[in-house]
Amino acid sequence: MFKISKLALLLSAGLLGTNLYAASSVEFVPGKYIGEANGRNGPMKVEVTVNQNKITNIQVLSHRESAGLSDAPLTQLPKEIIERQNIYDGTWQKTPSMGFMFVPLPQYPGGGAAATIEPLNEHLSHYETRLRNLFGAGVQACYRGPRLYDTEQTRKLVTQWVAFYKQYRQILDSDIIHLRRPDGQDWDGIMHVNPQSKRKAFISVYNPLDIAIEREIEVPLYYTGLTNKAIVKEQDKNGKEYSLARNYSILLKIRIPAKGYNWYIIE
Repeated sequence: MFKISKLALLLSAGLLGTNLYAASSVEFVPGKYIGEANGRNGPMKVEVTVNQNKITNIQVLSHRESAGLSDAPLTQLPKEIIERQNIYDGTWQKTPSMGFMFVPLPQYPGGGAAATIEPLNEHLSHYETRLRNLFGAGVQACYRGPRLYDTEQTRKLVTQWVAFYKQYRQILDSDIIHLRRPDGQDWDGIMHVNPQSKRKAFISVYNPLDIAIEREIEVPLYYTGLTNKAIVKEQDKNGKEYSLARNYSILLKIRIPAKGYNWYIIE
């Protein structure tokens, strides 16, 4: 048994069945691990089962959170984080288009009503997080279910992220530089690079926390082909020029909304 200081770290281990990306660069000691942390209303206990290279199951054994209100977060948050973990771990030796993810929309392989995204219009926030996780990484997915949208609002959401991917397809399908692995405790991010593209890099950063954050991060630009100057555009707007350091990097101040996503173009 082990103890951790934050529940998010434990939950970031993830849930079975969220994707099919192989995290071949990660090795675990097979077995079951039980973690304890304080939730909002009291102590929580979670059991995580792993084999040599992946999480196979995660189960909340006990908690004192409000019934009904806590059901969805306790099942959705791990899915969102483990999805990004597996993209991060699965793209060290291949481009994002060389693998695919799995997103079950109705209940699958079980877990009750809290484990499903259906009805889609009642889970828009979680559904959007899954879409931006995937399209922001240039990863295609198998969406298992009878439909991709069920209302006009849901259709607009899907259309928005499909259009986003199409607009930046060339750079999003390019090689990934790993910036920070998802752990549920702070920002995480990846960067696509392509020296042959007009857009030399595309940075996707995510915030799993309940508060908006700003961070100054070092961005390695060696594989962009840039040598002296770089233009950085937050969400492709209002470019700002940076001088590259001797190691071909820049210091970039990023900002990410609470439980949100932001992205930057580098030219």
